[in-house]
Amino acid sequence: MRITDDRYTRDRLRLDLALRLIRHEARTRTIRSWTGLTDDRVRKL
Repeated sequence: MRITDDRYTRDRLRLDLALRLIRHEARTRTIRSWTGLTDDRVRKL
């Protein structure tokens, strides 16, 4: 399995967006609504 497989692309894009929002110091709720990740997952990032 490669991380570049199509089935992982959407998840990777969500995580990349979440990390960018974290760098911009966005609120957890904003990150959650834009990416669809759970609160717990956002905090773990």
